[in-house]
Amino acid sequence: MRRTGAALAALLILCALLVVVGCGSPGDDAGKQVKVAIEELPTEAETTEMVDSIARLATHAGSASQEYHQELEKVKEQVEAFKKKGRKARLEYEKVMEAGAGTDYEKLARIETENIDTTVEWLDSAMSFIEDLAVAVNASGGRLDEETDAEMKSAFDRSNELLDKKSEMRVEADELMKSMGLNI
Repeated sequence: MRRTGAALAALLILCALLVVVGCGSPGDDAGKQVKVAIEELPTEAETTEMVDSIARLATHAGSASQEYHQELEKVKEQVEAFKKKGRKARLEYEKVMEAGAGTDYEKLARIETENIDTTVEWLDSAMSFIEDLAVAVNASGGRLDEETDAEMKSAFDRSNELLDKKSEMRVEADELMKSMGLNI
């Protein structure tokens, strides 16, 4: 179980590294909207703090301590704030997509919108994993049976799939930004 928590922590740190994005060209409307969208996203420090908190929760899932439950509530608030910022950025990217014209900005906005959606799905998955793991640990007295362990591994694998998808989108967006001459 500790290995699962440690592996999740490592993947969460990877996510923090994948969140950083560049900024748009200030000279044109689509570039300005892309820049606004990027400014709406959580900062690297906010992302790192949230990821570290999720990792701590994963390694101590099922703890009955008051500190654990306080940390859990704090992380839930961080996740909601992160998702709120993501929704604001997504709205700006949607404006770029609505303007359309098949520009590279539109293509970038589509990639980033999907990236935001995947991040939100991943956050929900990570929090669900932590909560399910805590319930399983408490129900089993700290030792998971084979069936529960397999369920937890399946949930963990799903989080990995989302991170892989997010990583692929990040590479695609970064390559597109470089080809557009954007500062990343």
